[in-house]
Amino acid sequence: MGFFSKISTKPHYESYSWGTHQSLFSTIIYRLVFLMRIFSPLQWGKFIQREKAKLSDKRTLANDKKARSDFHALHSELYLLSIFLLAVGTYYSPLMAEEFFPSLSYWKNVLILTVFILVISYTVLVYVVKLLSPDNIIKSAVVMVSMGVLIGAVAYITQSFSGTWPSSTLIYLTKALFLLLIVESIMWMFYYMLLRILIEKHLSIYNEAEYFIVLPFVLLTQCFLLAIHLNIDMSEVFSLLINITYENGQAESSTKLFIGTLGYTYTVLIIANIINLIPPVPVQRKANVTIIGAGDVVQNRMLPALLEDGLYKPNQISVASDFIDNKFRARLDKLKIKYHQANKTPSSDSDSENIESLDSDEVLKSIINFVKTRASYVLIATPADEHLPYMKALAELNIAYGVEKPIVATQAELDALKLSGDSIMKNGFLLSYYWLEKALPLNYFFTLNSHYREFLDISFANKEKVTASNLAYIRNQLGSIKQVKIRLLEGNDGRPWSLMKDNGGFYYETLIHPITLLHSVIPTEIDKDKLTFSWYLEENIATALEVEQSELGASYVEIKGKMSEIDVDIRSGKFINKGERYIDIGFTNGSVRMNLDTLCCAIEFTDNGQTHLASICVKDKFGGKQVVANNEDATTEASQSPKKHDKYLVQMNLFDLFVKNSGRWQSPQRFDDFPNQLDILRNMTEWLASMDKEAHFYHPKVVANDEYQGLPNS
Repeated sequence: MGFFSKISTKPHYESYSWGTHQSLFSTIIYRLVFLMRIFSPLQWGKFIQREKAKLSDKRTLANDKKARSDFHALHSELYLLSIFLLAVGTYYSPLMAEEFFPSLSYWKNVLILTVFILVISYTVLVYVVKLLSPDNIIKSAVVMVSMGVLIGAVAYITQSFSGTWPSSTLIYLTKALFLLLIVESIMWMFYYMLLRILIEKHLSIYNEAEYFIVLPFVLLTQCFLLAIHLNIDMSEVFSLLINITYENGQAESSTKLFIGTLGYTYTVLIIANIINLIPPVPVQRKANVTIIGAGDVVQNRMLPALLEDGLYKPNQISVASDFIDNKFRARLDKLKIKYHQANKTPSSDSDSENIESLDSDEVLKSIINFVKTRASYVLIATPADEHLPYMKALAELNIAYGVEKPIVATQAELDALKLSGDSIMKNGFLLSYYWLEKALPLNYFFTLNSHYREFLDISFANKEKVTASNLAYIRNQLGSIKQVKIRLLEGNDGRPWSLMKDNGGFYYETLIHPITLLHSVIPTEIDKDKLTFSWYLEENIATALEVEQSELGASYVEIKGKMSEIDVDIRSGKFINKGERYIDIGFTNGSVRMNLDTLCCAIEFTDNGQTHLASICVKDKFGGKQVVANNEDATTEASQSPKKHDKYLVQMNLFDLFVKNSGRWQSPQRFDDFPNQLDILRNMTEWLASMDKEAHFYHPKVVANDEYQGLPNS
């Protein structure tokens, strides 16, 4: 199959997959197109040209079997023009012989017509040959004469359609030739007018207009080829194609239906391409965005990311919450960012201690009314138990929104969200700090979602441009997953709610990240029964957070086990003195290490006994801290990003891409974390309900600080 992939183009994995799910129909259709294009003479011409170029290109990688040089559009145009001349010459040869040389013998007619067609084709053919071999005049002449003889032979054989020439074998060969050219022209129409952007978009180097310009030649050639093959008048073929009645036509009913269907299909394709070629009229989008919430994530991550590099201007941003502290209000005033506090102070005194509280329904109504006055999109950054009411309210108003993880906090809310189908999240974008940002290189390596590519720098064997096909090849060479090791160890967290067990605390705020990573990289479902959970709480944390110890769930967990021959080792916790965040994946033929601090993924794989290195890193402008691709220690930084705010930059840009599409999912392949997170939350809520009392998130083992700090290395 590797040889034929050089002639046709195997569809990229992302063209027939939606996230991690493969589409059966797309796979069948695209692979059928791949097989049919193998029989195209034009594709064989491209193959020969590229193989010649490959021999002289010292930079082509031995491993990159897809690497290929450009085949200029002019070459294709000359080929199509040659086929057009062949079709026209063959169609008119018998008519011209009768009209101009009625007194000459049949053989003399053939000879004269051959020379005539050769003269017409001379300019085009000699130019084509010169392009292929500019330094070989003799070879050019031989090829030119050979093509002329071929045209003459075809013209001669065409005479046999009238029955004057007895060789049925050559008749069938001629019919087969023209049938091949007909199929090729039909495939050209569908491929370049419809399917190329889906199958071969990474290899498209020309503007769509290049193919649209040659469309009339292809259509006209197809009419002549069909007329020759079906032995009917060309005018009748053209009339059927444009759905005009043709008097005294010779075509059968099935032929009329076939050509008419082609005509209707081509009309749709042509109109669609004309619309695509017309520059879009600039329309001012509703660029305002309102953040619901005013906590740490909003102040230190979300807002700075929205303002970074002018992604949004201050007058396009607003903040709404039940309460906004004095310090943050002063900062918003300085930035000239509008804000709305649902709970009002009774006096002019801005002291936040004298708040007139509204109930949750009144707060929601007040904030939604503010959103409507701003005509804005929305980012929901409230505690998880407040997400669903806002999501429902915004969905009913058809207001596009982004929502923080976890999307919901309880099993009941999860069930309600599931029952709603796509009605709530059809205009929703689900954020996921780790999977969409800190682990984005790993995400792209496994999903090849094209929306992530602009945020990443990819390095492989000094290749200037690494395609999705290259990464798919590397992933295939790695083999099967044998081990997954995750470390998510963080320092002190001053937010009491992040550890409070009544809202899921550490379980849903932190543990969801390593579970997301595990769920997204292993090929099977997570089997809790094959895993052992060990839960711990450091004894001094309650005092530091000024809460009762009984209010806190676990602050650290160890998860170990073996599932489907994959060894799993996860250690995650807060209040760890020595913080580290990474995921190591061991394969049969290599390894992948995703450093969650540098936002860089180092890949090592073996191919034909040789070790190769590659890296995928979040770009520096989006907060990545670059590492050297061939560095054995993936944690070693080559350069440090100078940006103060290196968090949420990717997510806010992805959200902006979402709202640029008016908050509608235009393609089947989403680029947020939904419905992936639904599966994860469903599993986690089930685990929480089924945990043993002795080994439970709600009943962790309380340990002294010395023992607690030693847990990651135990």
